[in-house]
Amino acid sequence: ACLHHGWKNLVFISNFGGDCLEHGWSIAVEMQLYLLTPPIFMLLAYLKSKWLKMPSVTGGIIAVCVFLCLLSYALRLHFVLTLPEARFRHHFVSQYLYFYTQYRYSAYAAGVIVGVVVHGSDAQVSETAKAGNCADFVMLAMTLGVIAIVIATGGGNDLITANLDLLWSGWPNSTPPDGLWIRLQMALQRPLLDVAAACFTWLCVSGRAPRLTGFLSAEAWKPVAALSYSCYLVQFIAVQLVG
Repeated sequence: ACLHHGWKNLVFISNFGGDCLEHGWSIAVEMQLYLLTPPIFMLLAYLKSKWLKMPSVTGGIIAVCVFLCLLSYALRLHFVLTLPEARFRHHFVSQYLYFYTQYRYSAYAAGVIVGVVVHGSDAQVSETAKAGNCADFVMLAMTLGVIAIVIATGGGNDLITANLDLLWSGWPNSTPPDGLWIRLQMALQRPLLDVAAACFTWLCVSGRAPRLTGFLSAEAWKPVAALSYSCYLVQFIAVQLVG
C-alpha cells in the first residue's frame, strides 16, 4: 500500500485518503494548518501596514479565526443534514467529518484565538484574572458540563456518534434518538467540544482557575503526556507485529 499511496504521507494529504500508515492522518491535518497559518498572519500584517485605520493584527486574527470556526460548523451541518438516509447510515460517511481538514480545523482555530487572547506578560495575565470570579466559576462549570455531556454521548468521535442509535438499542426500556437528533449530534458535538476545550484552556492559562491549573500541571502527568501520542502512533504497528 505504501508503494502506491506513500506519497500522500510525504506531502501531508493522507487524511484525504490513503492506505499507508493510516494513523498518520492527524499529522497531515496539523501540518496543513501549520503551513496555512503564517501566510494568513503575514497577510493581515501587510494589510495593517497599508491601511492604518484597520483594526489591530490581533483583532484581525481573532476575526478570521471566528469566521473560519463558523464556516467549519456550517460545512458540518450542511454535510450532515443534506445526506440521504441511505448514505447517512454508511460507516464511510462519518469518516469525512473525522478525517477531512475542512471539518476538523475549528479546534485549531479556537486554540489560536485563546493563544492570541492570553498572549502577554505574567503581570498582565494575573491582573486580568482578578475580576469576575463568579463569572469564571460559572464558565468553568458550564465548560466541564459540556465536556461531560459530549464524552457521555460519543466523546465527539464522529465514528461513534454515527452509530449511537445502535448503542441505544442495546439498553433495556430505552428509545433510540430519532434520525434528526443523531445528525445534529454528529454535526455539533465536536464543535461544542472545541469551544469547551478553548474556554477550559483560557481559564487555566489566564490564571482564572488556579487550583485546576495546579492539578493539571502536576509533575505526575508529564510521563503520561509524553507517552500518550507516541503510543497512538505505534499502536497499529505493534498490533500487526504481535498478530
